[in-house]
Amino acid sequence: MENLGIDYKLIIAQLINFAILFFVFQKFMSKPFLHFLKEEKRKEEEKNQMLGKLNAETEKYAQKEKEMAVKQKKEMEAVIKEAKAEAVKLKDEMMAKAQKEAKDILDKTKLQLDEERQQMIREIKEKVADVSTLMVGKALQNYLSDDDQKKITQNILSNLPESSKLE
Repeated sequence: MENLGIDYKLIIAQLINFAILFFVFQKFMSKPFLHFLKEEKRKEEEKNQMLGKLNAETEKYAQKEKEMAVKQKKEMEAVIKEAKAEAVKLKDEMMAKAQKEAKDILDKTKLQLDEERQQMIREIKEKVADVSTLMVGKALQNYLSDDDQKKITQNILSNLPESSKLE
């Protein structure tokens, strides 16, 4: 083999060198590098898990926010509905109160007008009685005494027809 230019000592030395290099590479270069790669892979997986959790939480919070918005909208609608009902109730109460006050004013006015009418009738009766007494007195003054004149006047007033009594 020497004719071929192969030196066994050199090949053995190269094999020993290769084994030492392989051992050193394996011990000092490959293991730390593989450890570094595994650590990076673990960190990447951890980041992905955290990102997944964060996305899930974000979706959960978004869903909660939507639910709260719907709930607040319903509550707001309920408050508005209640306020409208209160407004209608208040309006009805105010209308009833105003109608009652108007009826009271109308009743008072009718009562007052009735009292004034009665007062006017009394005054007219008194004036009619005075005028008729005066007329009878003037007409019969020469013919009858005062007592007879009063009796005749009373008789005339009491026998007046109902339509002329002004009541």
